[in-house]
Amino acid sequence: FGIKVQKISPSCFEVSLTSIRPLFVLLASKWNRGIDLLRYLAQGDDWVTCMK
Repeated sequence: FGIKVQKISPSCFEVSLTSIRPLFVLLASKWNRGIDLLRYLAQGDDWVTCMK
């Protein structure tokens, strides 16, 4: 089509550890909360808690 696309340097896609760390901390926290909820439900307590 005659359209030229400018090449982008791979360094434009680099993400620093300091900017991605909070995301991993949040994901770990959510994962741990989910595991805690499953343990609570596995004890036979109210399943309505799962819907909250």
